Amino acid sequence: MLNRYFFLELELSHQSQPKRSTTLRAVVAGYDCSFEQDFCGWTQGANVTLDWFREQPETNPMAGTVGPTTDHTFGNASGYYVTTRLPIPITSFEDIDRSVLVSPQLPTDHPTAMCADWWYMMHGTDDSELNVYLSKDDNITAAPILWRRSGDQGRHWQHGQLQIDSGSKTARIAYEVLAIWSVRSEVSLDDLKLVDGPCIQPDFYSLDCTFEEEHICGYSSDPTGDFSWSRGKGSTPSISTGPIEGKHNNNK
Repeated sequence: MLNRYFFLELELSHQSQPKRSTTLRAVVAGYDCSFEQDFCGWTQGANVTLDWFREQPETNPMAGTVGPTTDHTFGNASGYYVTTRLPIPITSFEDIDRSVLVSPQLPTDHPTAMCADWWYMMHGTDDSELNVYLSKDDNITAAPILWRRSGDQGRHWQHGQLQIDSGSKTARIAYEVLAIWSVRSEVSLDDLKLVDGPCIQPDFYSLDCTFEEEHICGYSSDPTGDFSWSRGKGSTPSISTGPIEGKHNNNK
């Protein structure tokens, strides 16, 4: 197996991440989703003004201005993600638009902790929020917001996690976007999965890191930077840039 490293490139490139633990595909059918074929078991929420929709960068003529230039799963323009934004051409504005994406039913009696894991992109969204709820019933937003990001987070994919403790009786997970949109605003999601076991704790870190594990020892890319760091293996996807292999253990 090739070893991991971190690299910085002019264009964000990303290779799909390995599983760090067993996912619950057999228990929660339709949860894990890269959106390559459809929405899997995910559904649109109620009382919304905008729906989520699947998209490929190669079919979006404004990709890079409005919408990602690559998906997260494959790091290319032909992969799919889901996004929510004002349709173009814009026909009407709401004061505040709301979009909700709801998970399949979760096992409320699961004996161990589980980890909801996802990748997101928020760009051009100074007046927006991405909220995540863990709900005990179908009244999603009656539950407290347990994870939130607001404003412009940069034009690259960011990682999010939220732990579901054993005994919490969580029945649904929901992603909600509240936004006062501009024409260039968008919020996108990709690679939603449910991991059997606890999340890496937010305060976990180590200065010594080989980048072999997906948690990358607590490091993250600064969204205010001009370019983003990406975890990869082997040679970089672009020609004549970056290393041809990882250094740790000399790839043996």
